[in-house]
Amino acid sequence: MNTYSKTFLVVIALSFVASSNAQRFGVVGGLNLAKMTIPYDENDSEKNAIGYHFGITIELPLTKKLALQPSLLYSTKGLKYEYVNPEIDQTNYSVNQFKASLELNYIEMPVNLKLSFPVGPLKVFGAFGPYAAIGISGSSKAKGSHYYNGDYVAQEYENNVEWGNSLGTNNRLDYGLNYGLGVEFKSFQLSGNYSQGIASIYQKQRPVRHKVIKISIAYFVGKNKSKEKEKEAQTEE
Repeated sequence: MNTYSKTFLVVIALSFVASSNAQRFGVVGGLNLAKMTIPYDENDSEKNAIGYHFGITIELPLTKKLALQPSLLYSTKGLKYEYVNPEIDQTNYSVNQFKASLELNYIEMPVNLKLSFPVGPLKVFGAFGPYAAIGISGSSKAKGSHYYNGDYVAQEYENNVEWGNSLGTNNRLDYGLNYGLGVEFKSFQLSGNYSQGIASIYQKQRPVRHKVIKISIAYFVGKNKSKEKEKEAQTEE
C-alpha cells in the first residue's frame, strides 16, 4: 500500500470517528454515468460508461439550514467510446471499427456542504464540496477490426489496469469537486450530483480527468437535530 493510500485511509477513519456524535446516519447507493476529458477524433462517438456507487453517509447539522455531509463510497468510473472509419482503404493498413471501454473502481470520500430549504412536506437542498478517491482495481476492454494488405483482421482483448506514475499507467489518487441538488422526504433523500475531476488520472501529455453524474437515493436513521431545535423553539413560544 503506497503513501497516498495509507494517508487517505487514515483521514477516512479520523473523519468518521470525529463524527460519531452525528444525529443522522444513512446508507446510499445509485447510478453512475461516467466520461473522461479525452480529446477525441471527429469520427469518435463517446458514450456514458454506466456504473454504480454504494456506501454510507453521515449528516452533521451546523445550523438550522446548513449541514456537512461526508460519505464513504465504492464507486465505478471510466469511459466508453467507438470509432468508425468513414474512409476504409483495403489495400493498406486501415482501421475499420474500434470499440473500447475502461472501468476504474474507487473508494471515494465526498464531503459536501448542504444548504436546505423547506418546501411543504419536502426539503429541497443544494450541495457543494470536494471529493478524494483511491483506485483499487480496474480493467480495460477493446474490440476492433482493420484491413491489412487487403486482409480483414478482427481483434479483441481485455487487460487489468496498471497503477503507477510512469507513462501509460493510471494514477491511483483522484480528487475533484462535487455539485449537487436534491430533495428529502422524511428519512429518504433523492439527489443528483455532478463531479468534475481535477487530478489527471492517466499519465499522458494532456490531462485526463473524470466527469461523473451520480443519481443517488439514501435512507437515514437517527434523529434530525435541526428538526428537534425547531420543535423546541415552537414549544418555548
